[in-house]
Amino acid sequence: MGQCCCRSYEPPVLGADLAETRMPQEPRPNSEPNYTVVDYVVGLYPYRANGTNELSFTRGETLEVINKDDVDWWLARRPGTKSVGYIPVAYVALSSSLESHEWYHGKMARVEAEQILKSRLNSAGAFLIRQSQRNNDFVLSVKLYAEDGYTPCIKHYNICQSQDNHFTLGGQRFLSLQDLVNNFINTPDSGSCRIMPKHPCVRPPPTMQDISKKNKDQWEMPREELHFVKEIGHGSFGEVWLGKWKNTIDVAIKTMREGRMKADDFLEEAKVMKSLRHPNILALYAVCTKEEPLLIVTEYMAQGALLDLLRREDINLQLQLYIATQTAAGMEYLESKMLIHRDLAARNILVGHCYVCKVADFGLSKLYEDAIYAGKVSKGKLPIKWTAPEALLHQKYSSKSDVWSFGVMLMEILTHGAVPYPGYSNMELLEALSSGYRMPQPASCPPKLYELILDCWRRNPDDRPTFFFIHDYLSNFDHQQAGVGGREGGRRQNNRWLKLWKGGKSWPALQQAVIPALPPPPVSVAHNSSSSQLQLAAHFTCLPTQTVVKELLVFTWKNDVVCDKVAHFAAHIKPLLIHHMRTCHDSASKEVVHTAPKQTNTITPKKVVKNTKRKVSSGSNISRKRFKCDECGKGFVNKKSMLQHSRVHSDVKEFECICVFTVDTASPLSLGMAMPGVPHHYVSMAETCEPSCPLKGDKNA
Repeated sequence: MGQCCCRSYEPPVLGADLAETRMPQEPRPNSEPNYTVVDYVVGLYPYRANGTNELSFTRGETLEVINKDDVDWWLARRPGTKSVGYIPVAYVALSSSLESHEWYHGKMARVEAEQILKSRLNSAGAFLIRQSQRNNDFVLSVKLYAEDGYTPCIKHYNICQSQDNHFTLGGQRFLSLQDLVNNFINTPDSGSCRIMPKHPCVRPPPTMQDISKKNKDQWEMPREELHFVKEIGHGSFGEVWLGKWKNTIDVAIKTMREGRMKADDFLEEAKVMKSLRHPNILALYAVCTKEEPLLIVTEYMAQGALLDLLRREDINLQLQLYIATQTAAGMEYLESKMLIHRDLAARNILVGHCYVCKVADFGLSKLYEDAIYAGKVSKGKLPIKWTAPEALLHQKYSSKSDVWSFGVMLMEILTHGAVPYPGYSNMELLEALSSGYRMPQPASCPPKLYELILDCWRRNPDDRPTFFFIHDYLSNFDHQQAGVGGREGGRRQNNRWLKLWKGGKSWPALQQAVIPALPPPPVSVAHNSSSSQLQLAAHFTCLPTQTVVKELLVFTWKNDVVCDKVAHFAAHIKPLLIHHMRTCHDSASKEVVHTAPKQTNTITPKKVVKNTKRKVSSGSNISRKRFKCDECGKGFVNKKSMLQHSRVHSDVKEFECICVFTVDTASPLSLGMAMPGVPHHYVSMAETCEPSCPLKGDKNA
């Protein structure tokens, strides 16, 4: 037997313990590190690694956690393999916790559970178990369908928990929530409450605070990794694009206008923004500052700005409160970090799936070198209607000035996207606020909620509530006991909302814009269609003698959708309107004689909206000079020239002429903007009233 030629052999030392003597061994080149498992987790969602230092996994897969030093990314290993990498904490749950079950969703508001279950991803029988935000009790929420088989219906059942940790539901007692779920899934018809859960609901994956582990620390992103898909918006800062990061993950890319922001200042502010971690604060992923234009990469919110959502969808009071509560939670977090937003408004709240709302654009306003945020009121660019008086007059911004803006944003939510203070110019509004004027209570706003809004608008900033108080107040606000709304009442009001047809485009008509308690209309127009029999009441406003009508806005509603018969209605409406206008201007009295002229041919909706100044005569063509001054009779080719000329006559007033339809002839609806003596604040479709409108001065109404 020969000796190994690779290394020499040393005999053991005499007297030494042979048991302690070891032959020298070479380390294995692929030896596995000695990791210590600190916990086990289960994947709640599938995840694909975005770098070599990350670990992919599937839903339901068990992983060994090795290191928990990072609160957002844990170092994990796949059992029985050498695969090691970082995993996002939001995508996993401890295997020994309730969160590891796909049917348990943790602490969740009732409205949030309903929005998740109403998703198209979930069919009838989808369910979840959540913990109530009010009393920490467990609740079983199940998706069913109404008798029509189409309308989703969400049922909630309280689960009683005894002191010995037993759970009771439907008269049955269970040792654990898992036993309860198994019982009702396997025997859905059991129990007196007729609960029918079949399968856990599908929920969208949570938003990650970092797009990858690498970008958490190195968040200067190469532009080559971004792919611009389409423009989805633009504003004072620049354009907003839907993009792809490495052609895999949807992101929002905001391009900052060149020369308007200093890169060094922005990087300092971005460090603060990057450090924020809250479910109601928009996550900043990365920035690109090496060249112009500066780019900001954030998470993508599918439903866009809250303001657009409010004007696009009919949202009931319960969902309005849910949106406001989420916004207050995000602002409470900023308040705890001693950060100021400076531009809190519905346009700067972004909405994702299931109406998840996040505060956006914080921190950028004070960096943007533009008059809109420089406090220069004279240029008219400052968002005066959302800004607190102390910030407007003395440039004193604080968390309490954000509270003032939050009160204005609440009015936007309750009025479905209405522009605040309609009819006021910026300088007139400053004077009105200084004299104590505040926007009145909307018709659909509960009194207790309006009291909170008034508290947000107190003159002394120290007297305004904190966001901590506001969030707690809204979280525990019971709209069913608040005096207005409730589920049933809110649903009835929801069916009474109008739809605005303007230039062929659909806008949500706002409930606050109508006043049901007005006299019956002087003119009734009947219209019969093959699909339905509608009795329409067309109310024409008693306009003053000297009036310049700018355009006609037609409101219709039928089964909660924009009525498709506007073109047919126009055959009745347009002749009446023209005759009504001529009567107003030719008569010395303000009384209007509503005598319907002969009907003309059907006019399309766009013509109804745009061409209210045309002179129509039977058997003759419309003159090329379509617009005529009502004072001197001079004709003009376009409307703009006519309006500029009409201002020469000092006593001429300008405001809208509105035509309103309703199928409820017993209680016809009318708009306040075109009604002399009616408070202007009832108008909430857009800020269309000119500064010379006679209604703007009625500040005490």
